[in-house]
Amino acid sequence: MCALGQPDMRSTVTVSAGLAHNVGPTCCGESAPSLAASYVYRILSHLDLEAGVDATTLLGTEIRGANYDIKANDRFTWVPFGLKGVLPLGHGRAEAFAGGGGLYERYSVGSPFLGAGLVSRDGWGHTYPAE
Repeated sequence: MCALGQPDMRSTVTVSAGLAHNVGPTCCGESAPSLAASYVYRILSHLDLEAGVDATTLLGTEIRGANYDIKANDRFTWVPFGLKGVLPLGHGRAEAFAGGGGLYERYSVGSPFLGAGLVSRDGWGHTYPAE
């Protein structure tokens, strides 16, 4: 019996899970669970429209000083979207792709601390509140 891999698939749903780790100049925290889901719709035979959501909770961000110990109770939510061009290779057994799009980011802090910049924010890509 001969079977072709995904000849007319128009919709794809992907669900994934993993661990995220807080990095940066004011880091560090523990690894935290990260859950993601994405949806891809093949508009044309070589063009996909893709959108998803990725969320990470309780990164464990902690900032300590002489008179304070702040546990931020923070979480990230990302919503990526875009178009992807698909080039089939090897008689449809593999695909090469290139694309572009955008990202909406929401950062929420349960215990804000203005002195260290721990405040909730959201925006397209990476924005900070006005100072």
